[in-house]
Amino acid sequence: MIYDIRIRGFVGDKDRYEYYVNVVGGSSFFNVFYEQDEDQHGKCDRFFHGGNELALYQEHIYHQGNGGSFCEYMLGQTKPSRDYLRPEVQNRLVMFGARYDEENIVFTNETAARERFERVFREGNLLCNYFFFISGDIQGELRNVQETIIKHVGKFLKRTPLYDDVDGSRIAVDLYEEIGVKRWKLVLLKIIDRFAVKYKEQVLQSSAKGTIPQQERERLSVLASELGISCEDADRIECDTLYKYHPSNRKLIQEYKELLSLYPKDEKEQETFQLKRVGLRDLARKRGLPLVVFDQLDSLATDVPKIELPEYVQDAKRFLEMLLEKQTEGLTGEELIELFCKRLSAFENNYGFFGELLEGVSNAVVDCFGSEPLRQAVKVHLERYEKAYEIARNIVQIDGFELNSERLSFLAAMKGMMDLLGEGTFERLVLAPVEKHCCDDRSKQLLDRLRTLLSELLCGRLLADEVETSLP
Repeated sequence: MIYDIRIRGFVGDKDRYEYYVNVVGGSSFFNVFYEQDEDQHGKCDRFFHGGNELALYQEHIYHQGNGGSFCEYMLGQTKPSRDYLRPEVQNRLVMFGARYDEENIVFTNETAARERFERVFREGNLLCNYFFFISGDIQGELRNVQETIIKHVGKFLKRTPLYDDVDGSRIAVDLYEEIGVKRWKLVLLKIIDRFAVKYKEQVLQSSAKGTIPQQERERLSVLASELGISCEDADRIECDTLYKYHPSNRKLIQEYKELLSLYPKDEKEQETFQLKRVGLRDLARKRGLPLVVFDQLDSLATDVPKIELPEYVQDAKRFLEMLLEKQTEGLTGEELIELFCKRLSAFENNYGFFGELLEGVSNAVVDCFGSEPLRQAVKVHLERYEKAYEIARNIVQIDGFELNSERLSFLAAMKGMMDLLGEGTFERLVLAPVEKHCCDDRSKQLLDRLRTLLSELLCGRLLADEVETSLP
């Protein structure tokens, strides 16, 4: 007797979406109907039985009858509070016709709906999503049928790992066995965004060490544009991949959760607590993890106070908001100097929260009416300034720090660019502030030697590959 069957197809522009339909249950082939049809909404592939239906059109899916959809949660995806508090919950489950009444689920008979694929993937998982219905002798109104189904499958679908399931056949068989009613038939649809999967595979390849180098980010940006993947969706895929495929990143988020649960009552210990909290968030930012995840964890820790912004950070925030509200794509020289000054203030006050500040402001401003190219320009200029400052600071603070040809060439390029904004700008915003950290004569000598090397390199008296033999 036939136990299960599988059908594969494609829909969407350039066959962007690949789907698999798995039918499981005794005599499946003869009890579930499928056809290629066309109506006022266009051509479609229909799968139906007993008043239940899933129909795939070029740009949307139609469903009616019982069942629902589910997918694996992506990192940073908004979840109901109860899911945040249950680490065993891995998946998002939406039953057709269900509504939230405060914290309770209310089932209705209104289960028929059309959903554009764009919305399905945006609100669910950007890579793949599942739809299902059950055909059998389930008695009562649809709302009662839905309640019966969720009692059979709810816990299983919320907690079962989905990411190793290629075509949906494994989860279909496991789900059918979990239901445990042999006279019922299960129809499970898995739909995949092939373009998003291709992008995710490239992200995985580019992040072999748990982070994405700048050169690889530029390559990914080109690929996202070619595939028609928005910046927001590309960021979500990158963050989710960095989290799920790199244990060190998962450990970081778990460490943050544990820290929030240990908020101290002693005021002196609270200062240390906040420093650790800021440090973890800044480390997450540098690794490319979405800070919205940490904001959501903070919102659940109601006893933990928010991180207050010092006055110089509030001043930086106001400047960033003003800067990013512009409709232009570039920065003036005065704006660039002011941007570096704001970042220098954060450095001098050991404030490790500046990256989050920029991200929060840019997300709020640019998404509404700002310029995406301007946001990227601000980000790139800040990253270059931070790198120059940190190299110079490491020279005077770390014994034996290697000032190789690559680092020296970078500093020389930054000095040339910054001094075009105004004579002595590199000295004023990088070398002079770093000199404050010189704790002995040797540190000052190293910094003076750096000044000499940069001058000689810029005027052509020294080649970058001669650096190692030029240091004292």
